[in-house]
Amino acid sequence: MSQRLRQSVFHPGLWAGIFLAFLVPLTFWGTRQQAEEPFPAPTPTVSEAELERYIAVYQAMHGNHSLTIDEAVRPHGMTVEEFRALERRVQENHRLVERVREALLEYARANSAVALVPTPTPTKAAGTEKRRRRQ
Repeated sequence: MSQRLRQSVFHPGLWAGIFLAFLVPLTFWGTRQQAEEPFPAPTPTVSEAELERYIAVYQAMHGNHSLTIDEAVRPHGMTVEEFRALERRVQENHRLVERVREALLEYARANSAVALVPTPTPTKAAGTEKRRRRQ
């Protein structure tokens, strides 16, 4: 083998190129191509009236723990299936979930046993005035 042939055959760049030529296709061999959705699915809209109805149903159930879901949705002219569909739409929108959470928290604070009991007004004890004068 001539000197020039040996230098070209054993050149490190040549072997690196051959190695990469086989390695790159092998890395993609087992991977599947994922189907890409052209556009993200739109978030379903919930009207203000539907949101108020949704909150009212939950407030009714919080106010009376013996209510079933059927009994809670009946006064609002909904079936359980319609309510569950509305619930799914609300749950998909994080802003609406926060609004519902805040409304239910406000309702719970206003209707809790602690909130319904009047806060006693502090009164001065009869003997405290005399003690202060003596000091």
